[in-house]
Amino acid sequence: MTYNQTVAVENRHESVQKVGTGTTTFGYDAAGQRVRTTEPGASVVISFPFPGYEEEVSGSTTTRRTTYTIAGQAVAVRVLVVGVSNNVLHLHNDHLGSNSVMSYSGSAAEVGGSRTRYLPFGAWRTAPTQSYTDRGYTGQLEDMELGLYYYNARYYIPSIGRFASADTIVPNPGDPQSHNRYAYVRNNPVIRVDPTGHIDLDAPEELSAPPNPWELTDAQMDLNSDGMITGDEAARADHHYQSNADSHLLADFTKPAETGFGTFGGPRTIGCGGTGEPDCSATRHPAVDGAGRRNGDIYAIGHGRIVAMGNAGGGFGEYVVIEHDVYGVRLYSVYAHLQPGSVRVQPGYTVEEGARIGGMGDSGGQTNVHLHFEIRRATNVDLSQDNPFDGQQYWPDSATQLLENFVDLGPIFGYNAGYADWTENNP
Repeated sequence: MTYNQTVAVENRHESVQKVGTGTTTFGYDAAGQRVRTTEPGASVVISFPFPGYEEEVSGSTTTRRTTYTIAGQAVAVRVLVVGVSNNVLHLHNDHLGSNSVMSYSGSAAEVGGSRTRYLPFGAWRTAPTQSYTDRGYTGQLEDMELGLYYYNARYYIPSIGRFASADTIVPNPGDPQSHNRYAYVRNNPVIRVDPTGHIDLDAPEELSAPPNPWELTDAQMDLNSDGMITGDEAARADHHYQSNADSHLLADFTKPAETGFGTFGGPRTIGCGGTGEPDCSATRHPAVDGAGRRNGDIYAIGHGRIVAMGNAGGGFGEYVVIEHDVYGVRLYSVYAHLQPGSVRVQPGYTVEEGARIGGMGDSGGQTNVHLHFEIRRATNVDLSQDNPFDGQQYWPDSATQLLENFVDLGPIFGYNAGYADWTENNP
């Protein structure tokens, strides 16, 4: 099989032509995620405006697919053919997360033509004939009219067990297999998967959602230690643990990078004092910065779910936001100025404490490589927006404003020398 392909900036495929057929083109958003596929002659246009949703227009027929995921695995799909039908179907996956068979919602009946079997590197042993979903090998989106799978960062050719383009990073420089940047999961596809096109993970352990360590146990709610839990005991336990959510999160804290960090609550030094700029003497930095090497590992501070990622432009640049459910209180750790192309997670993934989520960079117009790290409260994150920070508090000018919107990181990183005086003078 021979391809003609056009690869543009940041290793993105603009078009692919399988020799003897027409050319398929692709469109991407600012974060590098594919948002449009146009098949030869514009006969079929498939749009992916946001994760888990696609709209296919083929002539006068419009089909909308909504895919539902748990812990990063597709488990169901709603297929709406406008003016014709509306079906919900369940996906039954193998140990790698590959769609093996489908069933109708509310029944055990198998969807005809959905049974699929795979060769080790993902080529079909038994090909499906159903057209309800294009989720296939390890749950990735298939473009099998081209013989390709879309792995977010790049395309994969299952017939040869190789990616169509080289990886832009070497995920593990100490492993010789990682230096073959076209290889799939270090040539071990039976027990490993690659969710992003950048890194291989064990399956199924790293695909299954780890348990939340901040869920109340029966022992924690049994305040009288009598083996019985009353409604009053449960309510008192909830109140106690939720009131101390900040402390519980910081007690189980893994630093987000193996580098030195500055202290918490330093004075604002950006955009201050110049012509037309504000006097920032009463404003504080509600975060910590840690300088390091480009693409140095950035880690999740604790168990949580990826709820937002992208490029916020000037300021944060490339960022990831993790939601931590701490005994029912939602807190949001923010990792900013990441190296473009280094992020290894996707929205909806559940990550464990210490999981690598990306690499350190200087995106967002920064003058040096470093990580900007902060923890926001739910009132200071708007997940309904493309940029969850738009319109939210950033430069607090009083201690009350800071603590209402951010978690105090001083117990982990220490306080700026002037922080105590500032809190006293600006309550």
